Amino acid sequence: MAPLLAPVNCEIDALLWNLERGIHVKSLQDRQRDERERKLADIQRQIEQGTLVVRKMTEEERQANPPRPRPAGGPRQRRRG
Repeated sequence: MAPLLAPVNCEIDALLWNLERGIHVKSLQDRQRDERERKLADIQRQIEQGTLVVRKMTEEERQANPPRPRPAGGPRQRRRG
């Protein structure tokens, strides 16, 4: 009988396959930056097409939705659990 093998993590296998072949794999920060740029480009395209209108809040909207307090500066602490 063959020994039991641990389940294969497809994401890790894909990264190793790419590394062995010298293929660049984007980091998490690169993927997040690309996604943010894509979303901003989509918003700009909608504004230019006229399907999205950006306007300032009215005084009533500003009172109903006050600004949220900003978190204190500095590095964020990870929660251990």
